[in-house]
Amino acid sequence: AEAERAKASGNSSGSETRQYVLRGPLLARLELHRAVEQSLGAYLPGLGLGSQCELMMDYFQAFCSKNCCFEDLSVFLEGAGSVEPFISAAEGFVGREEPVQFDCREEDIRENVTRLRKEISLMELQRCCGRHKRLTAGEKRALAEECERRYKAGLQFGLSLPSTVDQHSDFYALLAAHLRMELYQELGEWNQLYEAIVLLEEAKNFNSQIKLLLMKLYCYIGATEMCADLYSCLSIKHIQVESVGFLAIRYMQAAGTFQLAEQLYRAVLSFYANKETSEYLVHAFKNGVFQKICEIVDFSHRLNRSVNFASVTVDMRLLEFATTVNSFEKAKKLLMEGWACESFLLKPENYSSLLDASTLRDGRQLDVFEDWNCPEGRLTAEEKEMSFELEVLWLRIRLGLFCCMQESLCLLGARGAGATSGRTSAATGSSATPPSTTSSSSSSSSSS
Repeated sequence: AEAERAKASGNSSGSETRQYVLRGPLLARLELHRAVEQSLGAYLPGLGLGSQCELMMDYFQAFCSKNCCFEDLSVFLEGAGSVEPFISAAEGFVGREEPVQFDCREEDIRENVTRLRKEISLMELQRCCGRHKRLTAGEKRALAEECERRYKAGLQFGLSLPSTVDQHSDFYALLAAHLRMELYQELGEWNQLYEAIVLLEEAKNFNSQIKLLLMKLYCYIGATEMCADLYSCLSIKHIQVESVGFLAIRYMQAAGTFQLAEQLYRAVLSFYANKETSEYLVHAFKNGVFQKICEIVDFSHRLNRSVNFASVTVDMRLLEFATTVNSFEKAKKLLMEGWACESFLLKPENYSSLLDASTLRDGRQLDVFEDWNCPEGRLTAEEKEMSFELEVLWLRIRLGLFCCMQESLCLLGARGAGATSGRTSAATGSSATPPSTTSSSSSSSSSS
């Protein structure tokens, strides 16, 4: 009965006027179909919903020109089994439309943008279903070139858009860059990365996805200065430092750009040092929102136990040691006195907590990039857990290096103190010898 009402609601809304079709009823039918299959192991035709391919096609026909199309349907594609009938039907539906006229008149731009959006939705679904994985290197290269051409041709549709709004054809630039990266991984051709960088530099506007991907490519080729500039342009701040800041921070010191690394490290550490949680606690008390107090305290504890916080803290100290220490006294001051007082992480009693992965928290957003990949090409929960374990292992190695330097200074200091006391006693003994010699000689002379 619920299925019939949802279907009738969807049909009635569509029969009244096409532009007011509601997403809710169509998505409810898809969700009901999936719930029945999961609970019973098979779909019962007696419900009258139709096949899942038909339901997805109903949704695609109504919303393929909207940005929400891929996000809504991708949820149902993962457990749909064979999706080729749906993709073929979607290709036939879009193929029956008139092609996009990139050289159209100004009054026809809106209609052509709608057609462009339909083609983009179809290409997103094709990539999600694994069509691009089955392409040869030559086919991928041809598709990347076609995407670049369509991106540049589609720029004229956005000439009247504000500078803060993404272009209608930005998707093609992103897809072309991802295809170039796949070609680089398969063939090892560095020129694929360079071509992707050139295209993304042309497309660089207020699209955060383009800037994030460009920042990743610059890190690939070691252009950390460009990566730092993009990091600044993205205005990454507050909790974003914890979630996406690792994309740039982790490469700076390894690339030898110590000055840039120090600047980024200080910016990150200032966020963790000034979390402003005390102000939120005061506001919660004043407004009587006492249930938020526990949440704020838990949030502060999670940040204090962040693996990114611990890594940046240790890296900052090692970098400072490598770039500023020029004497034994300076090294002793930094390792034994200064740093341990500044950060609770570097106190010896807290080393055990850093070596225990269960006490650390991973706040990195590893799936920040949009690439519309099929489920087989996405990061799994096991891979994310392995990445976190490797981060903790690398933190242990660097913290072990830090501990070795501390112990070495202690041994050198003890040995130096022992040598100094030995020299002092020897000097004292030698200075006491001449008076006895003098007395003996004087006695002998008197006897003679």
